Amino acid sequence: MIEKWAAYANRVHYVGTMEAGVAELKAGHIGLVVLVNKYDGVDLAGKACELLILDGVPRPLDAVEQRESVALSDSPARLAREFQRIEQGMGRGVRDTDDYCAVLLLGADLGIATYDALISACSLRQPEPSSTSAGTSRTRSRARVSMR
Repeated sequence: MIEKWAAYANRVHYVGTMEAGVAELKAGHIGLVVLVNKYDGVDLAGKACELLILDGVPRPLDAVEQRESVALSDSPARLAREFQRIEQGMGRGVRDTDDYCAVLLLGADLGIATYDALISACSLRQPEPSSTSAGTSRTRSRARVSMR
């Protein structure tokens, strides 16, 4: 997947060069910059990122995360972690109330992961028996919280 973006990118950064790449983005306009599968500690506030493209589901990098991913295959826990990684990636360009960033989600696996996470969250939601509209409101509120 990196190969298809590298042809268009002004810069490609992996874990080892990520810090320098982020500093360069904050310093001024560069063009298309590809950050490969790393979100932790990446803060692209302000003009550093106005368009963010997530191409596919972020995959576990280290051996522990890879084994965990296999062990939890198709479980609600794996879906929640996958969705959390997607959310974290989307949040890189919006760090403050004054920030804005358009986000494009690309790839069938990314669409499936977000859909599966939504279905999983909805199936976990158990409506409370209530004859008042306040009970319904509490149930809806909990469903939104479970998506995070």
